[in-house]
Amino acid sequence: MKKLILNTFLALMLVVCCNLAAGAVEFSADMFTNGQPAGKIFVKGTKSRINTPGNQQYIINRLDKNVTYIVMPAEKMYLEQKFDTKAIPSGNIDPAKPGYKKEFIKAEAVNGKPAKKYKVTVDNNVSYQWYVDGILIPVKIQDPATGSVIEYKNISTTVQDSMFELPQGYQRMQMPAIPKMPGMQQMPNMNQMKNFRNPYN
Repeated sequence: MKKLILNTFLALMLVVCCNLAAGAVEFSADMFTNGQPAGKIFVKGTKSRINTPGNQQYIINRLDKNVTYIVMPAEKMYLEQKFDTKAIPSGNIDPAKPGYKKEFIKAEAVNGKPAKKYKVTVDNNVSYQWYVDGILIPVKIQDPATGSVIEYKNISTTVQDSMFELPQGYQRMQMPAIPKMPGMQQMPNMNQMKNFRNPYN
């Protein structure tokens, strides 16, 4: 569960950083990783949410409140985690700065829709991204180093505010403190994450 929470939280951070850099983005989409369902994502302003496959739990990220909620509908409970917005990677980017490059590769259809494929380089990290006209987020992202592919399908540009609120009647769960094991290396903090650069410029 901890691994799922961490991975989902980092994914939310990247989406929100992208959102803040691009403007008031609003969308929902089904996520697929290497062709397999990976959940559903919702973004509106500084609010975001990811539903896990099967809707067994979902995570709400509220930058306006500096808090993340992990919601468990079956138990009607939720976990609450505060975070420091200063530790979140910056989504700002100046294309004139060294280390950033966006190169058009070719026109290529994605799921039957016309799209444009770009090679995006950020501090020597390369990814391929596909964009469809009228949609601010990439509909497909490929990491050439690993071959991993993330796709967004069934994209909608309207999201209800209620998607980012805790359901009424749910109780807060207290997460017990876990003692640090001798010799355990410190987990990397958010400041050590690679800065996410806005590819829209």
